[in-house]
Amino acid sequence: MKKTNLDNNAVIEINRQCYDALGADYADGVPDFEIIEKNNIWQKFLENLPKDGKKMLNVACGTGDTSVWLDNHGYEVTSTDLSPEMVKVTAEKMPNSRNLVLGATELDQLGNEKFDGIFAIHLIQHLNKSLIEKFFQQVHDLLSDDGKFLLVFTNNCFPESGYQLEGSKEDLYIVWYKHNLEDIVPLLNKAHLAPIEFWTQTVLPDACGVDCPFAFICQKS
Repeated sequence: MKKTNLDNNAVIEINRQCYDALGADYADGVPDFEIIEKNNIWQKFLENLPKDGKKMLNVACGTGDTSVWLDNHGYEVTSTDLSPEMVKVTAEKMPNSRNLVLGATELDQLGNEKFDGIFAIHLIQHLNKSLIEKFFQQVHDLLSDDGKFLLVFTNNCFPESGYQLEGSKEDLYIVWYKHNLEDIVPLLNKAHLAPIEFWTQTVLPDACGVDCPFAFICQKS
């Protein structure tokens, strides 16, 4: 760990540099998606979408594995990430889809668009509460009236919050926050995003990405 007190701009830039450096080597997206499928979280999210709802927004898409699944199943998906390298990898898999370099707090650049489903898998552990509050409000504004928001996160990968060394690459750091339910639920409520389904995290020693994460399916309240 190097630092714990970072302003919003530093949080964003450190995360961007980390994922740019990982690039095509980043492979966590596949197991992350398999975990939420295994625990029936993904299926419940899709079942709760508006009837005939097909317009989806993948925030922090990484290398686009979940977007590819949606594309293969007939959904219209917009993929966003703060890392140009992540978006580049996604675009190589899905050249005919919309793939945008946008961070989680830059979604207002999508204007007045509305989405039937918005999801963020293992994003908010990299954001402080101020950034999460801004992200949740933008999600609310982009959801259709009957749209659903899937939020998945964990706090197991590092022992405490801070500026952490990530992976095996030398001098590659990422920002990590150990958010708990009492941190996140009030922020969802403040953004008028009401949970309708919830899965709790099963804490496993030294686990990162192999356990059932915290997950919410939310709608506008």
